Amino acid sequence: MLLYGHSLGTAVVSATADHYTASGTEFAGLLLVASFSDLPTMLSGYRISGYVPVLSPFWFSKALLTWIQGFIWEKWPTAERVGRIVRNTRGRLRLSLVHARDDWDIPCAESGKVFRAAANAIVHDELDDATFESWREVRTVKRGERGFVTTWKGEGEGDVVLRHEQFPLGGM
Repeated sequence: MLLYGHSLGTAVVSATADHYTASGTEFAGLLLVASFSDLPTMLSGYRISGYVPVLSPFWFSKALLTWIQGFIWEKWPTAERVGRIVRNTRGRLRLSLVHARDDWDIPCAESGKVFRAAANAIVHDELDDATFESWREVRTVKRGERGFVTTWKGEGEGDVVLRHEQFPLGGM
């Protein structure tokens, strides 16, 4: 079975898959479009329709931003959950992350954070920035100036393939 989520739905899909994968039920694939690492982090750069900032006006004070983020009850930790899903997969999993570079609502860097958590889970280690970037570079095919596809295959117990694709246009 394939689970698909878009935007906030990516958090719901990752929570569902995490719950079932922990109990031994695995999914053939997860397709996450415009995903985000966790809700407080995403909201710090979120702009409604690309214009109206939600929490970014508070960037000048890290303490104030952290205090405001503390009121967010459900954190929706998508990156953390996706990492657990990859670690707990014993069979086959295809994880695809798709994002538009010009997404008006969710910054495209957010799906990169989810991808990194999944890649760390594949190698069973927390990769430092330089190692991660060098590993990602050899697995990436550029598609123009602002588009790319990165494919990362697991080499362990499970048959896991990660795919992170960024399109230059498409945000709305």
